[in-house]
Amino acid sequence: MTIFTLLAGVALALPLFAALLWSLAQAVRRRGALRIAHVAAGLLTLAAMAALSGEAPAAATAAGGLLALAGLAAAALERGWNRLLPLVQAIAGGALAAGLPFA
Repeated sequence: MTIFTLLAGVALALPLFAALLWSLAQAVRRRGALRIAHVAAGLLTLAAMAALSGEAPAAATAAGGLLALAGLAAAALERGWNRLLPLVQAIAGGALAAGLPFA
């Protein structure tokens, strides 16, 4: 693995970590359906990261599909520019569901 591959991985993971922190903060600050959507997105982001770390393609694909749905739900319930970080989670989940990290 080259240094460029590692840097690309860090550059792609950084927005996902920011989205995870945002979801955890929103899960504490908000109420109702928005809280539930952010809790789901946060937990599924952690599950997807764990599946990637464990090199488990089936678990990563399942977590990715659910993460895409949770990210879209959180983005739909958010207002304004706050939608961007849940969309990062939805895009990452779609990439996992498509199996891109294991291609």
